[in-house]
Order: sequence, then C-alpha cells, then structure tokens
Amino acid sequence: MTKYACIDTGTNSIRLMLCEFDGTTFANVSKKLDMTRLGKGVNETHKLSEDRMEASLIAIETFYNHALDFGAEACFIMATSAVRDSENAHVFKDKIKERTGLQLDVISGDLEAEVGFLGVLLGISEPQKNLLVIDIGGGSTELIIGNHEGIIKSVSLNIGAVRLTDLYIVN
Repeated sequence: MTKYACIDTGTNSIRLMLCEFDGTTFANVSKKLDMTRLGKGVNETHKLSEDRMEASLIAIETFYNHALDFGAEACFIMATSAVRDSENAHVFKDKIKERTGLQLDVISGDLEAEVGFLGVLLGISEPQKNLLVIDIGGGSTELIIGNHEGIIKSVSLNIGAVRLTDLYIVN
C-alpha cells in the first residue's frame, strides 16, 4: 500500500488526512483538524487577511510535517471557496510554496462537489440508488445527486457557515 497525505484548505478549517491506499481500499486512516477561519472577512474585502493566512500557514506547516513523519509518498494540498474567491490568493499560494514546497491547487466548486461525492461513495459498502449529498462548508455548499455510476447533477452555491456568519451576525 502507498502512503498518502491530503491537506484540505477550507474557508473555516484546515484538514489533514493520512492514509494508506492500494487503489481500491483505504487503511490506517487518520485525520486532524485545525479551525483557522481563513475565509473570515473574504466576502466583504475579497481578500485573505494577513492574520488568518498566518494561522492557516502554521496549520499547513504542522500538517505537512505530520505527513513527512508518517512517511507519505505523496502530499496533496487543495483549497476551496475562500481562496477561490480572494483577490490575493497568489500571496497565500506563494507562502505555502515557500514554507513547504507544496503547490496549492485551488479547485472549482464543480470539482469540490465531485471530490465530496466520491468520498461519500468510498464510504458506502453497497451500491445505492440515487443519493443526495449536501456538503456544507465555510464558504460554499455543494449539492450532488448521483449513484455508483457517477454524478447526475451537482451545484456549488456561495452559501457557507463563515460566509453567512460574516454577512448576518453582528458582534
């Protein structure tokens, strides 16, 4: 089995998954989470703030070191809504590259929906008829209808927990 690491850079949290994978089966899966709120304020300013970037960079560096300690043969890092929507995403990407050597992949809402759906399918032991998967994130929500043959319809909406909190909750 090959050892992999994946760092998911979301609007609300940074997640790490370490696993062994043989092409069909996952083994020795472990997960870690750090709530950095990278997307706080992005809806208003269209920029990632310096303090939220720094908190996220620290989490990413820590998770990257966990991946190295685990012996991961490949480490993937992706970002979703907050980075996708920010005008200064290049600054964040450059800092990640500088600190870890990793190239941040900013994925589209459509790809985010597909990845989420495939993750659900991997967790289901028996094929189902059509499924509705709702992935509520910090900056976006993906709705996906599909089955073991693939996605029938999906949509990514700019509605997420951090985005709505920033818009409607006043401190």
